Amino acid sequence: MFGTRQPSAAGFDHVYRPAPAGPLGDLMGERWTGRSMVIYRDGTPDEFCFWGCSGDQQTMPASTPASSSR
Repeated sequence: MFGTRQPSAAGFDHVYRPAPAGPLGDLMGERWTGRSMVIYRDGTPDEFCFWGCSGDQQTMPASTPASSSR
């Protein structure tokens, strides 16, 4: 996917799409999962990149009040 074992920030930015349809979609897990990788600069680890899917994306009825004062 990156063409190297030491991807750079530019290489990651080139393939990253924040959706399952993007190039990293096959690396996305189910809800409540995440992935990480090391980003390199000049052959040296420089950053960590994290992506994934939270589990808090449940659909709530629009009329559900946050609290009730009955």
